[in-house]
Amino acid sequence: MFDAALEAEGKGNFAEAETEFTEYIRRQPEVADAYYKRGVLRHQLERFAEAGSDFDVYLSFEPQMTKGFEMRGQVRLARGDVAGAIADAGISLRLEDWPRALSLRGRALMANGDNEAALKDFQQALEWDEFDTETRALRSDCYLYLGRIEEARADLELAMKQNPDESFFAEKFADLLFRSQQFEQALEAYEDVARKDDDARSRVLDMMGFCHYAAGRHEKAIETLQQGIGPNGAILPWLGAVLHLSWKAAKRAGASPLEGLLPRIEDPWGNSICRMLLRELGDEELLDEANAGKTVKERNSRLCEAYFYLGAARLLQGDRIGGRAMLTEAVGTGSRVTIEYTMAKVELARSGTK
Repeated sequence: MFDAALEAEGKGNFAEAETEFTEYIRRQPEVADAYYKRGVLRHQLERFAEAGSDFDVYLSFEPQMTKGFEMRGQVRLARGDVAGAIADAGISLRLEDWPRALSLRGRALMANGDNEAALKDFQQALEWDEFDTETRALRSDCYLYLGRIEEARADLELAMKQNPDESFFAEKFADLLFRSQQFEQALEAYEDVARKDDDARSRVLDMMGFCHYAAGRHEKAIETLQQGIGPNGAILPWLGAVLHLSWKAAKRAGASPLEGLLPRIEDPWGNSICRMLLRELGDEELLDEANAGKTVKERNSRLCEAYFYLGAARLLQGDRIGGRAMLTEAVGTGSRVTIEYTMAKVELARSGTK
């Protein structure tokens, strides 16, 4: 049964593997490693509370195992418990020089807005393991938060060189070009990712649409974003929101497509943004929801998004002063990794010339 669970996990059938481990634990409740394995699967399945309980049991059997504290810290961070994640990472590091624990603590520090301290952890983790491309990608994000674009670019270029067949890093590099406001180069990079990786196509279509929007090509943005809308299932809120802004900016006749898409936007926060754009939610209600983010990073990201869409909507209504004030607030959050930060800067520059 244990082997069957491992086989299912190896095939990517995480739900099946979790069920197999659950039955194994029912029959053999004293095997510590089964709790660890099931905890990892539950983490992947985003069943974080159950995963945390599994790692608690595992650590009761194996209180000196670094990997148990590191994985429990991953779960705590996913649940917004930044202090708990930092504490678990610290215990891991006292037990062993463990690059993954440094990377975890770096992520938690970033979530708390302490990017300088996070950068030190990522740098040390990479000194221990220079081929840890996951941490290298995190360090590039950290550099981006700190406004150190060239260093972020160097990290991603090295990661792409180390992993030439991995589209993840090529996509992140395209994202960096977007955030550097190099929209034509970003478009080319996204198109290259789409050609090489069919699975990434839907994601990069969204970003290609955002590039056209940021460059002021609203009709092209509408065309590209609509290509990313499948016939069924959930859609990303940002796709619906930017499609709405492009529709209004292009002065298209008829109702915004966002009205029909709203029921398919399942993310609660993104749904709130879209309802605000459709005037189904008040501005202050949206900002209150943004401020309810669990971590400094989440609050800043949400505020950046909220202020951008509020500002863009006001500009479309002819309120240049109010719109620019909201966009200035979006940039003031310093949330450089959100697409809305970049688009707020572009809209500020564009509206300042009118």
